[in-house]
Amino acid sequence: MNRVAIFAHYDRDAVIDAYVLYYLRGLRAIASRVLFVSDSPLPPVEIAKLDGLAELVWAGRHGEYDFGSWKRGIAHLGAAVDNCDELVLANDSCYAPVFPFAEAFDRMAAVACDGWSGTATGGDGTVTHLNSYFQVYRRPVLADPAFRDFWPAVIPQPSHDEVVRQYENRLSEMLTARGHRLGSLIAPDALPLVLHGDYVHRVDVLRAPWLKAQLFRDNPLRVPALGAALSAVDRHYPRALIDAHLRRMIGADDPPHYHFRLGTFRRRWHALHIVARTRRDRWWKLQVRLYGVRVFAFGLPLRARR
Repeated sequence: MNRVAIFAHYDRDAVIDAYVLYYLRGLRAIASRVLFVSDSPLPPVEIAKLDGLAELVWAGRHGEYDFGSWKRGIAHLGAAVDNCDELVLANDSCYAPVFPFAEAFDRMAAVACDGWSGTATGGDGTVTHLNSYFQVYRRPVLADPAFRDFWPAVIPQPSHDEVVRQYENRLSEMLTARGHRLGSLIAPDALPLVLHGDYVHRVDVLRAPWLKAQLFRDNPLRVPALGAALSAVDRHYPRALIDAHLRRMIGADDPPHYHFRLGTFRRRWHALHIVARTRRDRWWKLQVRLYGVRVFAFGLPLRARR
């Protein structure tokens, strides 16, 4: 299997973090080549960390997000893309591999598709949109002129949301329209969001290689008992890498959002919306909404646990 991986990197401090090196070692186990493209001006001491792990393609500001990094990696490959059996596009937004990448590739080898990702959106067993943090494209896609023509058109966009709209969404739409079959490791109707609480609390069941760094940095969906879930993850992935990264990013390796007692529960039309605050806020809070309009709210003080 001639499998090539292109890894998109960005770091506000222009460093290659230890968790990124761990990720690259995981990619080296399943890829014949790993290309590293950074949207940060890396100093020589950081570039030296890549020795034996990846080929440096670019290190400097290009402002085109991950798709701009993948564009540069694909341009670097040039005609060598024709010899690839699979092309992997990955980025540093995840802690990985929690489980060996080989497990995921073995599972997907039995799936008849031309491209796949870890998670995706869709319905009724059909994948319509690949999440871009980890994508794999096979020969039918790599040989498609439309796929080749897509990448030179990537240019800077004003926001990440616009990148998703212009490139992530459009790439999946284009491939589907051209008859390519898309798949995902985790079925879209089973788990539509990589940030969902089930993803981390069921890590032993799902055995997916990735955990989104944003989940631990921000906990945007208020996943409950995140700290306890991280302790379970430590059996498979070195928690020390996550703790060290968070200390640098947010100044804490045990932030308050690790300790939500309950999450945020939503039902269709937002008819029921329950929020439980963190131990720092020391409140339980119940909200009931009908079609997005709050009709009832109730708060109860809660003694903080230490």
